[in-house]
Amino acid sequence: MGETWVLAFRYPDMEAAKLPWERVRDLIFIQDCDASVYRSQINGEAHVVIVGWNSVSGAMRRRFSELCSGGCAAEIPDEVRLYLIERRDKTAIPGAFWQRRGTS
Repeated sequence: MGETWVLAFRYPDMEAAKLPWERVRDLIFIQDCDASVYRSQINGEAHVVIVGWNSVSGAMRRRFSELCSGGCAAEIPDEVRLYLIERRDKTAIPGAFWQRRGTS
């Protein structure tokens, strides 16, 4: 697995975060990337957060940043960062693909 990394971007609202989240999600699926993407409210602000392992190339991480360029690069609280890393690590099953998609 390797080291875990996190990219976070802040948006004006959840609707503005939806398209970047969908694009990153689709790229992860198409490229079979070892990463997860979350769209959530953190301290009342909309964020797209991407969590992955070092097995994801630097070029792919740059592509994630490009897809989220409509937002502002953001730091998220340590406890949220650690929670998402833990969640991502616990749900990662080698050879399996899980997709959850809500109606929003």
